[in-house]
Amino acid sequence: MAAHSRSTTTVCWSAAIGTLGATMLVFAGMAVAAVFGAVGTIVGAVTSEHPLDTGPIVRMTGLAVVLCLAVSWGGGWVVAGADEGLVPRWLAGVTTGLLGLGAGVVVMSLGLGLRPF
Repeated sequence: MAAHSRSTTTVCWSAAIGTLGATMLVFAGMAVAAVFGAVGTIVGAVTSEHPLDTGPIVRMTGLAVVLCLAVSWGGGWVVAGADEGLVPRWLAGVTTGLLGLGAGVVVMSLGLGLRPF
């Protein structure tokens, strides 16, 4: 049985899109914390006696980033070992990377109570 070679194109595209997506998730988490802090300060809910608890935002962002990277990098590795299919290898990598980003976005939005569905 011959060993399959993995397509570096697929892995690289998937890893690049997934890493870019994970970076965007970190910035989104920072933006959510900043908006909550600004709105809370304006309405008087966030004061020096009652600071904003960013723990849940940090946990959800971390979980979303880990899931995004796991799906995009792991999925890219699995897809890269498949035989040439109906789509070019770069498109398979981009699709897998976007799937990882989508998984991270869903986890983050559910964790923050935004209910994307």
